[in-house]
Amino acid sequence: MRLITQQKKWIRNLPLAFSFMALMVASHSVLIAGEATQAVIDKAQQNHEAQLKLTIEKFLEALGNDDTDAVRAMYLPHASVGFFRKADGKESVKTMSIEQYIEQRRSRVNSKFTEPVQEYEINISQGKLAFVRANATIYDHKGEIPSHHTQDFFVLMNVDGVWKFLSASYTSSPLKSVTQ
Repeated sequence: MRLITQQKKWIRNLPLAFSFMALMVASHSVLIAGEATQAVIDKAQQNHEAQLKLTIEKFLEALGNDDTDAVRAMYLPHASVGFFRKADGKESVKTMSIEQYIEQRRSRVNSKFTEPVQEYEINISQGKLAFVRANATIYDHKGEIPSHHTQDFFVLMNVDGVWKFLSASYTSSPLKSVTQ
């Protein structure tokens, strides 16, 4: 009789045991799903970062080669450009529309250069908006003689899978070896 009573108690507690096991399995599944979701998010972030770096490298290459048509195509309508520049002991601050900037670049003669980026800082929001800080050095068009250090600050928007510039601003300072 005692054995039957113990079996009845065990049977009564069986749903509780199954519930506990189901909860443990579900918790583990959620943990695994969470890790998988984070892995997907991390991969998407890495892809966006790679696309942004490539976009900025293409932009700086086009700019350095005076390819103003390619530069313009990389910007959104109504985009802006601003800069702080130190040259010949003078400081200047300028802001303008991308159209004004393109016209200014077109009026320059032999203004080719290279601007390799040494360091990026990238912040992306929902895969649609990005802020990028790029530290770079400007060299002559052959990439041999350094002239300026720049910090470029870009805001880009992802439009139909393509990163486009909403704004670009930079600081530019001559390197000491150039000014001495």
